[in-house]
Amino acid sequence: MKKRMLLTFPVLGLTERMKKVQEGQPGVQEASSEKNYGFLRTAIKDKILYLEVYLQKQAVQENAAPHYRVFFDKDKRDFITYTPATQQWSGARLDNLLGICDSYIEYMMIEQKEKECLLHYLEIDSIQRLYRWQQVCRETTRMEGYERRARKWDAVFEKIHSVPKDWERWLLRHVIDDHYVLYEYRKNGITTGICSRCGKIQTLDHPKYNGSGTCKKCGAIISYKSVGKCPHIVTESYDAHLLQKMENKVVSRQFRGFAVFDPKKWEKPRLHFWEERRILIERDGTMKAYSYEEYKDKKMHWIPARLSGTGTEYYYHNPYHYSAQGRVYRRTLPALEAGPLKHTGIRIAAETGMEFAPEAYLTAVQRYPILEKIGKAGLLSLYQEYLINWAVLSLEDKGELHKSLGIRRDQLKQLRMQNGGSAYLEWIQFEHAQGKNLAEEIRSWFMENKIQPEHLSFIRDRMSPIQVKHYLCRQKNLMAGKSYKEILSVWKDYLQMAKDCGMNTNDAIIYRTGNLEKHHNDLVLLIEEKKNKQDAQEILKRFPELNDVLKTLKEKYEYRDDTYAVIAPDDVTDIIQEGNTLHHCINKTDTYFERIVKKESFLLFLRKANDLETPYYTLEVEPGGTIRQKRTEYDRQNKDLEKASIFLKQWQHVIRKRLEQTDHVLAGKSRLLRMQEIKKLREDQVAIHQGIYHGELLADILEADLMEIEEAA
Repeated sequence: MKKRMLLTFPVLGLTERMKKVQEGQPGVQEASSEKNYGFLRTAIKDKILYLEVYLQKQAVQENAAPHYRVFFDKDKRDFITYTPATQQWSGARLDNLLGICDSYIEYMMIEQKEKECLLHYLEIDSIQRLYRWQQVCRETTRMEGYERRARKWDAVFEKIHSVPKDWERWLLRHVIDDHYVLYEYRKNGITTGICSRCGKIQTLDHPKYNGSGTCKKCGAIISYKSVGKCPHIVTESYDAHLLQKMENKVVSRQFRGFAVFDPKKWEKPRLHFWEERRILIERDGTMKAYSYEEYKDKKMHWIPARLSGTGTEYYYHNPYHYSAQGRVYRRTLPALEAGPLKHTGIRIAAETGMEFAPEAYLTAVQRYPILEKIGKAGLLSLYQEYLINWAVLSLEDKGELHKSLGIRRDQLKQLRMQNGGSAYLEWIQFEHAQGKNLAEEIRSWFMENKIQPEHLSFIRDRMSPIQVKHYLCRQKNLMAGKSYKEILSVWKDYLQMAKDCGMNTNDAIIYRTGNLEKHHNDLVLLIEEKKNKQDAQEILKRFPELNDVLKTLKEKYEYRDDTYAVIAPDDVTDIIQEGNTLHHCINKTDTYFERIVKKESFLLFLRKANDLETPYYTLEVEPGGTIRQKRTEYDRQNKDLEKASIFLKQWQHVIRKRLEQTDHVLAGKSRLLRMQEIKKLREDQVAIHQGIYHGELLADILEADLMEIEEAA
């Protein structure tokens, strides 16, 4: 429909009868209706029916323009809506414009003759069907658009060839990787079986059901299956690729499927393979991906999809149709390499027997043409590694392959003879850079232990690879349980710490230390001690009286029996060490140091009597002996604390006798401050936000941990 022509259609306006209804004149039946939402006018011009919609709120005005004008063409099954107020066109349906249910239009006034004209023109039986007519019209138009687009995509592959005659045989022999030998059980154990891969009969001696073996005819790895025991067998699903010429292009076809073996028809397995994906490869190397799936017309089509690694994705793309690695049919490749796939080396990749996706391979070759040279040079291990993970390939094509690989011509020959992969290449690249060749046994030793030249960078200016190997072997005898690579890491860590401590790491007595693990651990303690002293100095700057207070604690608060001991810190470094070892917060906040200086509470250490040097529990104790907190690693309390609590009560009973009047005064003040603090925490609903007490109120935890000295009485 031509919009300019439609605008020439005369505006119908309200009829006299409609005006009377609108004005509410007496004697008009519709005037009393509460459901009179507006008015409809309709007419036909040039085989086009147009409908004018007057809403009640606008119809009150004299000679008001219609709110909407909707034009219908029944032959083309089309309609279009014009809004005079905004002078805009749209394809909106009336139900969406009015925003009310289907019954809304029923209560809009329309002259009977015009209503009959509307129903006859659109071939509907009621005015409410107008909505449905528009809906069907739009759905039909939309579906026709979908089908036109889908037919265009389907036409791309109209001239595709059928699969090769030996396709199924190839799938069974080279793609399906589940193979079996079916046999009939006999008491004497001697029987015959038939291989699912090659179909050949062979004599079997005491085969074990579900046992593994090798086919005597084709060499395939098989499982033994007895006719009497096994039903039909369904293999795993596998992917396969077929490349074919299509006019002046190449199409890569991805199949997926499985095989079903019936014991009664063992020699004729049923193959269930379906095609999921096609890649159209132009002569210039550009590729387009298609996946076979249901489109918006609810039919199966070849639909544009996403190419692997390109980031191009269509909104209708099925994410489950992806580029899958699989075996590639080889017989079509020689002809294709002479034409569209020239200089790709894809035939070599297929002949290796490895699984790969042609589209990923071709993308890799386009980005890194050196891949073709690596394959044609017979460097199969290196070739396969790069094909699997070509994204890490950083080799620059410098013409001759040995130069591109960063090695000498004779080393390239060596790499080929050893069928070396990327690890082997890294070692001979290192040798080339150093101008020295390693013995094959030395190179192999490093690779067996997953050690690459980069792992030796911290020491290779002082020791040769051979010396490194001998040193690691000596240390292995002293560091049982550690791999050579782990020992190498300890060595590197040790030298870095030695350098940080100002030691001469170029001195052989340092970098080739006899007992690596011992000297490494000694340096860890030295650095930790050094850091603790620095932290202590910083704390003492803020609390200069701290150490003086700590010195007064020993005589009054230390006590031990045969099982446990309570000891006092000598100075602030002991507190720092305690906090670091048990991984809690006593050394990470000034709160505890402030309390010590004010003599509100002290930090004491609960230890086992037979191991006084190892931190066990940290105690926060008030001057009177009340224990506020008892915490071990990561602020925990373990079950062993129940037994230790008996000792702590005994300790409280002992120190009560040592307390002086000043201690009792301090204890009273401390108790009051503690009660005020807990009260405030409870009023503020302060919760713990991490650790084992996450979500619990801090006041509850502190009260539960409290052990007042009166309990010792």
